[in-house]
Amino acid sequence: MAIDWAEALEKQAALAREMSKNVLMALAKGDLTFVQVAEIDASVRRCAANFDRIATTLHLRGLDGPGSRKTEAIGGIWANLCRVTGDRLHLAQAANEPGAGPLRLDEQA
Repeated sequence: MAIDWAEALEKQAALAREMSKNVLMALAKGDLTFVQVAEIDASVRRCAANFDRIATTLHLRGLDGPGSRKTEAIGGIWANLCRVTGDRLHLAQAANEPGAGPLRLDEQA
């Protein structure tokens, strides 16, 4: 059974956009605990790693042109989302330390 890579990339792009929207909405809430932020970060990193495996497979198969550019764009979405969740996790961890006050609104994602 042959894999339709164009269709697979479309599905991956839709997943990345939907996850990005949902994660950013969740992080915008000021009442997330450190554990919740850590779970969001881990979920994003799992999705990014899964996409990296797909991108590696496509690269090994010699994907070029529009497919290659789409793969790079999707990878960029995941990389940016990983950076955002990692930054938010760092802030949540710092706020969770003894003696730390609550995060100010401008420190939240």
